[in-house]
Parts: sequence; C-alpha cells; structure tokens
Amino acid sequence: MALFRASVLWSIAALVLAQDSFFFTNNTLGPTANPLLSEGCKNAMLASISCDPNVIDIMTSDYYGSLGNQTIQDNLCNPSCGQALESYRSSVASACASDLQPFDGLPATYFGDAAEAAWKTFCLRDSFTGQYCTDYFEGIFGSSETDSSGTDLPQGQLCSECVVNTFIQMQSTPYSNYDDKLVSVWTEIQNKCSLSHNTTIPSLPTNITGFPGYALPNSSYSGGCLSGNTYAVESGDTCQAISQKKSVAVGTLISINNILPQCTNIFVGQELCLPQQCTTYTVQPGDTCFDIANAHNLLYSELLAYNPTINRYCTNLLSGINICVSSPGGTWSGDPIEGATPVETGQYATETVAPPGGIAAGTTTRCGKWYKVQSGDFCQLVALNNTITLDLFEAINPSINADCTNLVVGLYYCTRPTADWNETSSEPATTTTVAPPTATPSGTTNACFTWYVIQPGDFCGLVQAQFGITFAQLQFWNPSLLSDCSNLLLGEAYCVSGATQPPAADRLVPRHPAPAVITGGVAIGYPYVRPGLSTFGMAIEPERNPVKRVVDSHRRAHRSWGF
Repeated sequence: MALFRASVLWSIAALVLAQDSFFFTNNTLGPTANPLLSEGCKNAMLASISCDPNVIDIMTSDYYGSLGNQTIQDNLCNPSCGQALESYRSSVASACASDLQPFDGLPATYFGDAAEAAWKTFCLRDSFTGQYCTDYFEGIFGSSETDSSGTDLPQGQLCSECVVNTFIQMQSTPYSNYDDKLVSVWTEIQNKCSLSHNTTIPSLPTNITGFPGYALPNSSYSGGCLSGNTYAVESGDTCQAISQKKSVAVGTLISINNILPQCTNIFVGQELCLPQQCTTYTVQPGDTCFDIANAHNLLYSELLAYNPTINRYCTNLLSGINICVSSPGGTWSGDPIEGATPVETGQYATETVAPPGGIAAGTTTRCGKWYKVQSGDFCQLVALNNTITLDLFEAINPSINADCTNLVVGLYYCTRPTADWNETSSEPATTTTVAPPTATPSGTTNACFTWYVIQPGDFCGLVQAQFGITFAQLQFWNPSLLSDCSNLLLGEAYCVSGATQPPAADRLVPRHPAPAVITGGVAIGYPYVRPGLSTFGMAIEPERNPVKRVVDSHRRAHRSWGF
C-alpha cells in the first residue's frame, strides 16, 4: 500500500566527500552558483554540520521506510544532528539575508531546511513504544499484496501517533510532497480521528523580492508579445488547459505573463502573450528530465533549452503540466538567405595543427588553432577573443548545445578551421584512440577517442549534455552502466567518444525503461518535491555507503506504500 506517492529529487547535493562542507564537495558551491554572493553567505552555506553524512543518502534516495537496522537509524537520528541542522539554517539565513538566491529558484536556506525536514520525518518515533515510525509503517503495510486506501485502516492505526505526526510534519514544510490530494487525505483522517490541525499547503519561501514566474503587487508586463500570438482567458481556463489548447509550455506561459506559480491570478478576458508553439508532453508521476529526454530522442541539454523555466538540475519539474519536447517555433531549416555572401576567408587556417590535449566530442580535427576552455568562458566570449563568428565556432564544435551551456572546462575547441573542414573525402579517415587516464569500469571499450573522469555531482544526463551524446551511446561504450544510471562510479574514466557506434536505429532510441515501482516504504519526497519527481543517477563511491546498500536492497525487494 503506498502511503504517499512521490520520489526524491536532490541532484544538486552529491554524496559528502569533503569534511569541511556537509552539502557541497570540494568546499565550493560549484559553477552554477550566483557569482554575486557575498563571502559571508558562501562561507555559511559551506559550513560543516555535525550529522551522520548518511543523512544525505536518505534524502537523495527515493526511499522512506524501515532500514531494518536500529543502530544505523539511531546514528542518523542522533538529537545533536537536529540541533546542528537548526543552527546551520539560522546561520545561513542571517549571513545571506541581503543576498540574491544562490541557485536559480532556490533560497539560501533551501539545503538546511530540506535536510531538517527530511531528518525530522525520517526520525519520527512513537513516544510510548520508542519505535521508529518507519518501522511502524513497515509492520502495517510491509506484507500487503494489494493497494488499498490508507484511510480505511482501523481507527487505532489510522489515528496512531505515527500517522498523525507524519502528516503534521509533512504539512509543516514546503519540502515535502504535501499537495491537494494529501490535503483531502489529511482532512479525512482528522474527521475520523476528531482532530483539528492545519491543512493548508505551505509555499516555498524566497529571499528576494522578485523572480521569474511571480507577479509582484501592482506590476504589469509592458514589453510586448514577441511571438505575436495572444489568447483571451475563458471561463474555466487554467494554465494547463491553455497549454493543451495552444500547444505551449506551461512554465514559459507563466513566466512571460508574470502569472503566479499556481496560476491563481488569471481572470476571464485577460489577454495573455503565448510562447512559441511546440510539441508538448504532460509530465507524469515518476518522470525525470533524464527519462523524458531519452523518450523523445532529445539530449538532456536540448530539453532544458526548450524549457528555460526548468533549472539545470531539474529540481523544479512538476507532474501534470505540459513541457516542450520540440523546439518552440520550429527548427531552422538552414536554407541560405537569397543574396547572402560567404563568410570571410580570414577565419580559416592554411594548415592543421595537432590538438595539445583532449578535444570536445565531434570537434573537427581539420583545425589550425585550438583553445582550451577556462572556468567562466562562454561561447560569445571565446568566439570574440579568437576572431571567429559564433555560427562557425558552433558548427566546427558540434557538441555545443543550442544555448551554449555545456562548454567543458579543460577540453580544447577548434577556433580556426581549414577551409575544407566540412568536406568529405573518398580516402579513409585516420584516427587514433587514446588510453584512459585512470581506471575504467568493467567492460568499457579500449577503443576510445575521448575519456571523461566522473566528478562529484555528475549524472548520466549531465555527461551526455557535456559531450553531445545519447544514453544509448554512453551505455554502448560503457556496457556496465545500468539503465537507470544508478552505478556511475566516481573517479573512474568513461568513454564518451568511441571508435565504434551502436546501430543507427539505437542511437536515438530511448534505453531507459519506465521508472520501476519503488517498493517497501513510505515514499516522501525531499526536498522541493511535488508529485512526480524522481532522482537522477548520482556519482557514488562503490561500496562506501552502508545506508545506501540497505536502501537499495529494500527498493528491490518491496512494493510501494500509499494512502
């Protein structure tokens, strides 16, 4: 019986590998953090916390249930951890009070609040017996073979301290999957148990006065409608209904019209600017950006480019809304403009030079000048500094995605090709494979042109985006990789450009099955979760984590619970 239906999505905070920061590796917030953050705010966010690091493993799994080991859970639930999390949260709130959000869409207190919410729920106990509520639910639902309504439990179980306190905790935080459906369930429980507790859905706080998709009081949009397409709101309309009618993404519709996130401030007769049309897909419970991209023959980076309101880590994907799975407005045909002249010949080299290091996937080797990407680089800057048009730079380096968000620091990119860089030759091409820079997973091909060493926080979708490859290719060159990408090994080298390719029909065919039913436990999503979110395969150290092994074994062995 599934007590709550949700999954976990916390792709930003990887496993703790540095002792001096609880949530972030290498004592840095990473390249996606707001560069304008004050030092005080950054230092507060990077602080250490006196908690068992396995707390993060609980939050980054999609499992909430019995661990079957009280010693492990006692360590996780040491009261000093709760105090440390509260202290961390308070410190961050104070230090970052005047700063913008550190990550797009996330307040500075996001990590502390989410960790504390997960810890409090996972560590709930029956005050009389001392039994963890995770074990209590296992005892009620663990042997059930059918799904039935949890509100039909006997009165003694339905009104038990564990059920009631779990709902109280879920309702008290925006970092759970407490939604309209669970409002109804919680209301029914309270009626049957003669209780009176708050049932409203809490909203995620923010520490800035305005952000995309939120209309400030007395504000209006006066920038015109770039698409030229408008729509007059009709009776009964919702943002999702408008999306269905007009084939547009809900997130973009909300963003460009400054509509409230829940679409509660539209009114009949209101004229909305419509985004460009696209092929839409309604996000289903259990979906991830990674799976959606594969199912629609897209790169992870392409999906994000088509849906600019989805953040890089896909932590704000919502089930039940439409997103774009094709380019809004259609794809440029590439037909030349009548009367256009060729590009200047000064951009071309007269002879080739060997690249001084590893090159980006697919980059032409007919190149006379190379540039090694540095931290902070972006396409326009590289093109300007190397006197090459942006179009040509992207053409000769085809791994670069549409919005140029996947330049790989440390790799070389061609910045001055020869004039014949795109010509085909009747002579067979000569290529040289290179040895891996470090250990590789079992079965990985040795015939590889480009290697990538997995870094903390990596997941398959991110690797694919960086090198412009599909999951079918990544798995073909690295066959030990599981279809859910759950065994990506930190510090090992993966081939990302092999000498052979999978069959043409497979290169774009999704290789990810539908998400398996999570089994055994009360699935409660953390953090910033709404129904339908799921985890990416995060980079892990093999056999390092006993809690993860317990969680994985339960995940394989049980069925999901649910009210």
